[in-house]
Amino acid sequence: MENMILNSKPTRAEVHDIQSTLNDGAAGRVLAAETAIGSYPLECVRILSRIIHETENYKDDNNIEQLFSLPSGRMIEPHGGKLIQQFSDRLYDKKIKTLEVSEEIFTDVYQIANGTFSPIDRFMNLEEIESVLYKNKIKNDISWTLPILLQVDKETIKSLPDQGGVYLHKKGENSPFAILKIEKIEKIENKRKVAQLWFGTEDEKHPGVLKFISSGDYVVSGSPFLLNQYIYSGVNKYELVPSQSRYIFDHNGWHNVIGFHTRNVQHRGHEFIQKEALKTINADAIFISPVTGIKKTGDFLAGPIIKCYDSLIKQGIYNPYGALIGSFNTHSRYSGPREAVFTALCRQNYGCSHFIVGRDHTGVGNYYAPDASFKLFDMLEMDIKIINFNSITFEKGKGLTEKSSKEKQNKTVEISGSVIREKIINNGQISEQVMRPSIVKMLKRWKKEDPMSLFHP
Repeated sequence: MENMILNSKPTRAEVHDIQSTLNDGAAGRVLAAETAIGSYPLECVRILSRIIHETENYKDDNNIEQLFSLPSGRMIEPHGGKLIQQFSDRLYDKKIKTLEVSEEIFTDVYQIANGTFSPIDRFMNLEEIESVLYKNKIKNDISWTLPILLQVDKETIKSLPDQGGVYLHKKGENSPFAILKIEKIEKIENKRKVAQLWFGTEDEKHPGVLKFISSGDYVVSGSPFLLNQYIYSGVNKYELVPSQSRYIFDHNGWHNVIGFHTRNVQHRGHEFIQKEALKTINADAIFISPVTGIKKTGDFLAGPIIKCYDSLIKQGIYNPYGALIGSFNTHSRYSGPREAVFTALCRQNYGCSHFIVGRDHTGVGNYYAPDASFKLFDMLEMDIKIINFNSITFEKGKGLTEKSSKEKQNKTVEISGSVIREKIINNGQISEQVMRPSIVKMLKRWKKEDPMSLFHP
């Protein structure tokens, strides 16, 4: 594959020659200049591996065009086996009702339509909600843990049809972004019972409980279809939908990809578990997936998180592994372990084969045990593989280590995103053992030049 000495892909003639040699009985291929002096040695090995895999599995097919069009067969399937795609070119000629929805509902519609929530293809009805909360299952016994709801109040339902199409519209915009095909409208009879099942508590000091209880008493179930005419002005250049990330992974020959969910800028603890995970499974790449939707006050905004990670990738800290940033526009349900599973399944739909879960993953306050997510993952049947980590600490003489539950607190320095946020706000000192100096410098400069774009108000 001499073309790959300078280019990221081989020519079709080179691929055809390799395929023919393998079909003639060759047991392997030797790479020389491509990996010794070439600009893309890792990509070269990965592409050769894919060619061998495809040739072995499609020996009767000598059509090189079809060889390239076939899926690798090694990328993980979407959860439930199919990537949901729900779009529409149709704008109704007759006047239909319009439902104005929040930014959170907009992001849910966007992710349902683009397959991020696959196999979820609609807002749930009460029967589906009960199946999720009691059994952690949806249709056909597929594992799923998080209700996906469209709640409305009594006044709103007066203006909606019991069934049929309605436009979905965001406040402040002149045109609809989607059509919702309503299946039914139902009243939630006992919201506190649902809250207990969902969040493990009825306490309204819990932000998820408060939001659910204070929202409408009715749920509208049905399938949303994103209008192709709608121009989503909020998208950033790092935001990917599953069809895009899967294409990138496949194009790069990445099949073992680790998903990493984050709402913080990277600190040394994150870096430690990311690199350990990459080495442990001999991964092809890591998919860094920061949440960019509505967050709680004081959280880092998407801009600085993405910029910090982009800087680290350019510095080559993940070499020799690949790395890709793909932001995920969603909102927090504050659902603890249930939401941890949800974040993993969404990354499977993006094409990740593995997912990192830390202690207290997506936790809130003291409502969930630090290992509650680990236990829920162990109960479920899932294709994506979970890589568990305990808290990471810095210990003098040992460096960064994964903390044992029996470890004495006074021997270690905790690495915490909340502590880092506090020190950035108050111009405190952050040691090199906690965060790379280049990132500290970037954040402090950001705070000085544009403080309003650093943290969620």
